[in-house]
Amino acid sequence: MGVRHSGRVVAVQALYNYGMSRDRRALSDFRWASGDLHEESLLFAHMLTEGTFSCLEEIDRMILEASEKRDFDRIAKVDLAVLRVAVYEMCFQTQPLPSKIIIDEAVEISKSFSADESYKFVNGILDKLSREAGK
Repeated sequence: MGVRHSGRVVAVQALYNYGMSRDRRALSDFRWASGDLHEESLLFAHMLTEGTFSCLEEIDRMILEASEKRDFDRIAKVDLAVLRVAVYEMCFQTQPLPSKIIIDEAVEISKSFSADESYKFVNGILDKLSREAGK
């Protein structure tokens, strides 16, 4: 697993944990993940979680609009965490990767951690946001 992929996985797990507990410490305390990860992965994960959290209201608004106002309570918490990180990377980073790479990474993480068909929902939302942003 690459440095950035590992960082994205940790960021998704941290945002999932935050979504379940509402404990802000979940976004910066990666002791549970640090044993097997490269320092660069942890730094990348920290940057993603802090950035995502700082833009969370706007990110959630974008996800809600792209999901055609689907009730947030109906979106699986894992899918929401994956979407939040990917939307942050696509729309808020100063030098984002191409959307295709971000979407592919999000789909792979969704396939690993979410329900069998959830990756299709994640792909659809991110593809729609990418097209709307012209990326």
